[in-house]
Amino acid sequence: MEYLMIDCLIVGYNDGNVEEDVSTLRAMGASHPNYRDMNLNMIEYQGKPYRAMDIFNRFYYEGRTPVRGALGPQRIWNNTDVLWMVIMYLGTYLFRRGFSFDYVNLFQLQKDELKAKLLTNDYLSVVITTTIYNYDTPIIEVVKFVREHSPKTKIIVGGPYIAKRSETMEEHDLKAMFKYIGGDLYVRSREGEQALVNILRCLKQGTDLSNVSNIAFRQNGDFVITVSEPELNTLYENLIDYSLFPRDHIGSYVNVRITKGCPFTCAFCSFPLRTEKYNVSKLQYIQQELDSIANVGTVSGLFFIDDTLNVPLGTFKDMMRMMIARNYGFKWHCFFRADFCDEELVELMKKAGCQGVFLGLESANDRILANMHKTPRKHHYLTAVPLFKRMGIEVFASLFFGFPGETYDTAMETIGFLEETKPDYYRPLIWYCDPVTPIWAEKEKYGIKGYHFSWSHNTMDVATACHLVERCFTRFDVPIWVPDPGFNFVSLFLLHNRGMSFGQIKTFLRCFNNVVREKLVDPTRTEPSPELIENLKKSCQFDRPSVLNQEALEVFSAEEYKKDEKFWFEELGHAMDSPDSPKMNSKTLATGQWRLATEREIDGFLFEDLNQAYKATRSEALLAAYSAALTLSRHAREKILVAAFGSEQAFPVRLSAPLSSSLREIMQSARLSIHKARDHRVFALRVVVNMLQMPTSAIQIPAFAGGYMETEGMAKSADRFCFPEIAYGGLDLILRVTGGLANSTTLQFLYSSEHHSQDSIDNLASVLISVLKSAAVNPDIRLDQITVKELAKHTAARPETAPQFAF
Repeated sequence: MEYLMIDCLIVGYNDGNVEEDVSTLRAMGASHPNYRDMNLNMIEYQGKPYRAMDIFNRFYYEGRTPVRGALGPQRIWNNTDVLWMVIMYLGTYLFRRGFSFDYVNLFQLQKDELKAKLLTNDYLSVVITTTIYNYDTPIIEVVKFVREHSPKTKIIVGGPYIAKRSETMEEHDLKAMFKYIGGDLYVRSREGEQALVNILRCLKQGTDLSNVSNIAFRQNGDFVITVSEPELNTLYENLIDYSLFPRDHIGSYVNVRITKGCPFTCAFCSFPLRTEKYNVSKLQYIQQELDSIANVGTVSGLFFIDDTLNVPLGTFKDMMRMMIARNYGFKWHCFFRADFCDEELVELMKKAGCQGVFLGLESANDRILANMHKTPRKHHYLTAVPLFKRMGIEVFASLFFGFPGETYDTAMETIGFLEETKPDYYRPLIWYCDPVTPIWAEKEKYGIKGYHFSWSHNTMDVATACHLVERCFTRFDVPIWVPDPGFNFVSLFLLHNRGMSFGQIKTFLRCFNNVVREKLVDPTRTEPSPELIENLKKSCQFDRPSVLNQEALEVFSAEEYKKDEKFWFEELGHAMDSPDSPKMNSKTLATGQWRLATEREIDGFLFEDLNQAYKATRSEALLAAYSAALTLSRHAREKILVAAFGSEQAFPVRLSAPLSSSLREIMQSARLSIHKARDHRVFALRVVVNMLQMPTSAIQIPAFAGGYMETEGMAKSADRFCFPEIAYGGLDLILRVTGGLANSTTLQFLYSSEHHSQDSIDNLASVLISVLKSAAVNPDIRLDQITVKELAKHTAARPETAPQFAF
């Protein structure tokens, strides 16, 4: 077989292995910020994890056969469905300097193609780009794949991931990372195109690599790091030559860049520290590039990837006028700075074909924006968002919680801004504490401790920031949460470019987010509800006639959450327990500290009598009696019990049993409380979790007096799973009820020996049953009239030799 000699094979983006990524994050633990964030952006279906675009592909092609990796009408719907700019830019750069190149755009979707290329061609080198990687796993996967199928090919790794670490790591650690990744050569420069060219020349000519600046190369089992020197490649001298790439590879959507560097120094961003002076391409070169794209003949959509596209304002307006005059017909979207905006600009953008903007809101509190060294202020966003919405331009708001100086109140101001302005989409993040960003120089001022996703400072910690993100997720239907990873701001326009309306995209995201919400409100669920999956499937199959189940769509809506939150804040936040009640602490659920009290039986006829007297179900009668018994035992008038009925999700019930009340009044009050609580049970768990993570200045944190559960049969103490520890971890007393209504009912207390004695639990059980019998005999007896003598009358037990008590 005759091999084709090629200087360089460029490998584009590796989207990673979803199942492996999820497994890795799960291993970190459910409380880890990385896991908590992933849990909001992924669903489980038939035992497999899916991100938004993954499940979209599965359901869209159900009944159809996708052409894997192809760029035709039925190609895979992909979150990165674009020929990567780094491939086109590097390919053009190398071609103009006399080197041949080949490429594979998307590693995960084109593994077979990459394998065939490696086996049938003779590549001098393989270049692995790292444009948007945050960790080294996807790089290592590509290195191993290339090494397996082409052992002699030199592997060169470069791009932002390598450059950033080269600037921040000690030489010894940097060399260790290079060995771990497994490449042969690394380009360490912020730009690095010329360094790559020099590497290829040395490889072709067999000359010494140590004379090449800004690289590291393997030698005798170690790495040699060469001298660092500035490298600058101007935009106008390196415009992409689109004629080098097949039209069907370019497709209908292209990324465009017209700036380099950044004129701002935001305290949370390291990018300006790693780039040269801010530079905007001249209008004639922007026009030249857009003309070249138009000449391809297939492109209808553009993404201007520049963070500061509209800076300076006058230059950007000139660009808009040029695009309008040239009448390209492109539909495009971009990042946007709200402080460089006026009504004229927004009108020009609309006329020029703008469909959407990404606003880096970050925070809606001016003090936090000042801490961030950002130039926009809240009033800029309050002006910009309505302008764009009025012109029909989609608005995506990006923000994060936890930046130094952030408090719960400043975060709630940002949440309030979203409610007020209602951008179309949003995505909140957790502040990532990066020691290479400017804020690190102020760590003493803000009391910053830790780094990455393990941090705290004087006014917040990472756990609170996670809580704020989770609370956001359940709080809004508009704006719509955009799940990421696996979907992002760009995905909205990729889907639109392929035929989905923005209304259909929003419906799909809402259906996906509903499945995630169900998982949050019921952690014991292993599969999504069939109704939610059917809605999600129909939203993915947008080009087939179907009608969504609106009732199922509304069950987990933000409006329903807000109703439940309001109810539980009022119901639980005002409830007081006795001062000596144990505070919630998940450590009390240690298995070894739990004991089972002796079982007791109640004849089913007693509950028939109670039903006739009070129209109360067995559950209602038992909860009322449980509450009364706790009052008599603990002298607490109001208490919150957590109830779980069969397979139903547990929810709190606030019960009142004052000593001066009659048993009839206590029964009637309990029935009303249970009915109201059950109506708001869907989001009860999430609201309680939120309450536990809110500052006491915002809401009174409830304490739970005990649990109540009904089960089909007698089970072991592991039944405590009915009360998820994330919300009800402090329960130290649970009444378990089993048995059918027609026969006897069995009662048994599970209790923590750390807080209760056997004698006290036996007494509580006796008092509870006495209350039930007193209620059946004399509904109008007051609780304080049930004397010791009255209790003794109803609690005569069998001889001690009997295995159970009967009443």
